Amino acid sequence: MNKLMTGEPRETGPERKWDAAGRLIVNAYLTSSEDGVPVYLRLKKCLSKLIVNSELSIDTQLPPEQWLARALNVSLGTVQKSLNALRLDGYIERHQGHGTYVSAPRRRMTELWHYRFFDPQTGDFAPVFSKLIGRRTVMSDAAAAILGPDQLGFVEIERRIDVAGEFACFSRMYLGATHFSALMKIEPSVFDNVNLKQIFSSQFDRPTLKVTQRVSLTEPEHSVQSIIGVSPGNQCMVLTLIAQSHDGAYSFQEAFIPKSRFLLDMSLSGEGSGG
Repeated sequence: MNKLMTGEPRETGPERKWDAAGRLIVNAYLTSSEDGVPVYLRLKKCLSKLIVNSELSIDTQLPPEQWLARALNVSLGTVQKSLNALRLDGYIERHQGHGTYVSAPRRRMTELWHYRFFDPQTGDFAPVFSKLIGRRTVMSDAAAAILGPDQLGFVEIERRIDVAGEFACFSRMYLGATHFSALMKIEPSVFDNVNLKQIFSSQFDRPTLKVTQRVSLTEPEHSVQSIIGVSPGNQCMVLTLIAQSHDGAYSFQEAFIPKSRFLLDMSLSGEGSGG
């Protein structure tokens, strides 16, 4: 068997500083089973899991893209797509002319209310990370029906929610622009790895006193499919969340959640939840 394809060290030549990482990546990829999952997503999940589990430690250099493509028998474009997704999620840093390296550990989301995924294998809740991927002011009939009309429209916040490096959820939230327009001016990094309700309470005087949760199934739109790794024609769970403060409903959120081995804990643990 080709030793390169199994991730084993080369028979001749000095050890390169990324050879050990290459062996780990190849072995993890070849032993993974992700039927129906796009190849780039399978590779991304393998890499992120190695990083989350500290098998690939901070500042570890990854093999060159061309080497990974040959070793894994995938296209160069697939490798580049996987690495770019990892970079956007904060797992790696790419230094022009110097290679790709594992980033410093990210600060996981704390005081979770909704993205609480229980891992049966560890008996604990999975680490969760969030990343702002879009925000804008829009007119939305769906948001208006729940939150009431707003002449200025609604601030729409889109985030990618990473769960233990194994899968991703997609969150789309709406808030009335008349009261929350300042959200458009906040530094993007402020939205990452935080419970947004903390911001709404401290900066906008909207403490969350009650949350209504509803669950349904849907075939997500194409842009969401690519984020959460759901193939066309397949469904995912949609968790609809309506948060209320002292003057009624103030936020409307839809969380698109793909099938996984984790158990979603639907109990609320935040203020006004009784827990």
